[in-house]
Amino acid sequence: MAILPSYDYKTLATRARAAASKLSKYRTSYSPKSVDIDKYKTFKSPISNSTSAVIPNYSGSVAREGQKLGGLGTVTVPFGGTTRYAGTSGHKAVDIANKKGTPIQSFTGGRVVSMDVNKRHGDKGYGNYVIIQDEKGGMHRYSHLDQVYKPIQVGSTVKKGQYLGGMGDTGQTYSLNPDKTGVHLHYDLQYNNNYVDPFAYLITNFYNQKQYG
Repeated sequence: MAILPSYDYKTLATRARAAASKLSKYRTSYSPKSVDIDKYKTFKSPISNSTSAVIPNYSGSVAREGQKLGGLGTVTVPFGGTTRYAGTSGHKAVDIANKKGTPIQSFTGGRVVSMDVNKRHGDKGYGNYVIIQDEKGGMHRYSHLDQVYKPIQVGSTVKKGQYLGGMGDTGQTYSLNPDKTGVHLHYDLQYNNNYVDPFAYLITNFYNQKQYG
């Protein structure tokens, strides 16, 4: 058996400080040259403790409760808002309500990487949903759908504006009105596992920013 060298506390502490100093030097001197700073910015989700992610530079506009988005519907809960299921971390999506069956378009082009169907109101989770990955790696999730339209399936490519399904109340949804079930679209967006405000993306890339900003 090998005999390991022994050190006193002061020696170990000195070596630890020296190693930390070297690591700090590399951290401060590193500057990635592949990032176009005019096109990208560092964004830290206000409700996430994870490391900042480099994401496309959107307008940063924040949705307001009651704000109209054309025929899509009305914002009921903005990003960072409060819901029965959000807990103390805040709502990681924007909720938009309208009539059951309201057609939902894809707000981005990309590839379907995950989906779930055959869910009912009251089932745990997001109900019927579709997740689309855009060309920059962003994950766009459309949840609580009444149904997912054919031919949407995992692996298929979708275009921006293509219809994905109808607005619904599958999964965990609720309404403050006891006569309603909380029909709405729960739309969230992640970059590098960081939730970002999807409303900023929505009005910048899909809707007219001047009208909704």
